[in-house]
Parts: sequence; structure tokens; C-alpha cells
Amino acid sequence: MPIFMDRHDIPGVSAEDVAEAHQKDLLIQEKFDCRALTYWFDEEKGMAFCLIEAPNKQAVQNLHDHAHGLIPNQVIEVEPDLVASFLGRIEDPVKKGLSGSGIINDPAFRCVIGILIDGSAIFEFGNHIDKIKSKIRKAFNRHRGLEVIPEGEGFLASFESIDDAVRCALFFQDYFDSSKIPIKNPLQIGLAAGMPVSGDKEFFGPTIKLAKRLGMMAKPGQVISSAIVGERLADKAVDFNRLAKGNILTLNPEQEEFFNLLMEILEEDGCDAAFGINAFAKKTGMSKSKLYRKITKLTGYSPNDFIKEYRLKMAVRFIHKQAGNISEIAYASGFSSLSYFSRCFQDRFGILPSIYANAIA
Repeated sequence: MPIFMDRHDIPGVSAEDVAEAHQKDLLIQEKFDCRALTYWFDEEKGMAFCLIEAPNKQAVQNLHDHAHGLIPNQVIEVEPDLVASFLGRIEDPVKKGLSGSGIINDPAFRCVIGILIDGSAIFEFGNHIDKIKSKIRKAFNRHRGLEVIPEGEGFLASFESIDDAVRCALFFQDYFDSSKIPIKNPLQIGLAAGMPVSGDKEFFGPTIKLAKRLGMMAKPGQVISSAIVGERLADKAVDFNRLAKGNILTLNPEQEEFFNLLMEILEEDGCDAAFGINAFAKKTGMSKSKLYRKITKLTGYSPNDFIKEYRLKMAVRFIHKQAGNISEIAYASGFSSLSYFSRCFQDRFGILPSIYANAIA
């Protein structure tokens, strides 16, 4: 039977009220062929998220309606393993001996780190790659992060605390500065934060997407954070710029909106060889000169270089997925010439794409 997570926007409701509602769900759950597994509640934000095994979304709605009348604002289907990897559990804490009161005030808000190892690492760092990957996983554990189900060449981790997530990201910069391994920092890190059900059909959808986008377009050794991460740290003891030695970029809300617009356009058209700065400007509704100024200020890339960087990152992704031979990957990632692709790839990563593919095979 599928598993669903719902979101309740219930400002002013207490943790005791939500615990009572959960107990009412448990009393009549069998009537609706449901099983109320657990919930998360953030009293400060007035948001609750219920995890329920049910035949369909309507059964979840009906259960809540008849039990207590707190109708969810949204219901999505989720994978229990993914929920556990993000939120740490798929059952009530009391069942695991973590709480004796039966009242849960456990927010589902999470900060997500997205990490990519720059493609040049295969050529430059050789046998150090496995050590770097091990160091990443150990750092997640040390900073109380949960590694999310691995995806391809990257890493995702979920943190209850934004402070912990930031300290983990900054640890990597300090590690490579002081490491006995004679290598530069190859990690591209994106930080984003949000709720598990937030209007998108996917579990933590917008948060995961933004963390991956930021990590994908970060330069080696750079951390890019979303606006909400920067805002929540404004009054904290962690000093982004001081601790990160200038290698961190914190987006404000306007910059984040613009960055997401750029990425949405690239994800739709960036791998089309006919797509260039004229089409980019038209899609953004800006003149070429304005687009140039805004992209350069935000990313340090010119629009053409920003497009090229995106295509090269997509080529690396395709190679990891073994999505064709090198010629097919060149054209699939938006390059109209195999020789030009090979030259750009080698300039960027220090290795020919064919050798790169053999190295990770």
C-alpha cells in the first residue's frame, strides 16, 4: 500500500492539540483502511506533516476529516526510505523509546547540502577520490547530517540545524586548506532549506532542486547558499564570510529568484545547440547587455560561459550515467562539434572526455 505525507497549516495550534489529533487518527484509522505512522510538528511555524499508509490520497483526507476535522492543505505520495533518509524516522519517537510524553514537537524543516566533486578531480587527484568521498560521509555524520539516498556522482545530506549544515560545508574548505593531500578543493556545494511538502508534487522537491542547482553551478571550492539559509544565519554566531574566507556566496531572495529562472531556462533549452545568448535574453525578458551584467555579477561567468559551464556539467552527468558514447554525449549536452566539445572539456577539467569516461568506468 502506498505511503503519503500531508501538510497542515495550523497556526496557533499547540503540540498537545496535534498529539491529541494523532491519537484520534489512530482510533479510527482501520475504518478508512489507513495506518497513521507518525507526524512532525513545528509549533513556532504552526505546521504539521503526517505520514500515513493509505490506499489513496482521498482516504487520507477522509481519515482526518472524520477524526478531528483538520483537513490537510496538501497530500503527496512518498517513498518511506527517502523519508527516513531525510527526516530520520518513519514511526512515532515513542515507539523507538525517544520520548515518554507521546507529544511530538519535532519540526520537519531541513537544510539540505548538495555536493558535486568537480570533474577535474578524476585527473588531478587520482587515488585521492575515494578518500575525499569517505571524508564527505564522515563529515556528514560528525555534523549530525543524514546522507540521503545517493544519486549518481553527487551527494545529498539533510540537517535539522542550518548551523550544523553550514559548519559541515565550511569544514570542507578548512580541510582542503590544511590537508596533507596536495590538492585544491574540488567540492562544489549548494545549501538550501525548506519543508518536505511545499506545493511541489515531490518530497522536499524545491529544496532538493535548489541545492542541486547551486552545487552544480558553484565553482570548485565554493559554497552557494539559498536566501533562507542566509536569512536564518543573520543573527547566528556563524560568520559566513569570515569562516569561509570569501569562498561562499549567499543569495538574497531577488538573486535566488533570478538564479532559478536562469536554471529553469537552461534545463529546458541549454542542451539545444541552437540555444545562445539571444535566446537566453529573450527567455529572461531582458536585453543582452542587461542579462550580461546580471549574470556576470551573480555568477562571475559571462552568459556564454554560463551556458558552456552548464553544458559541460551535463556532459559529466551523462558520462556518469553512461548515456551514450562520447560523440552522442557531446551532441546531447548541446555541443555542435565533437572536436570543440573535447577541447572545452579538456580546458575545463584537464582531461579528455574519452579518458574521463574510461577512468570512472
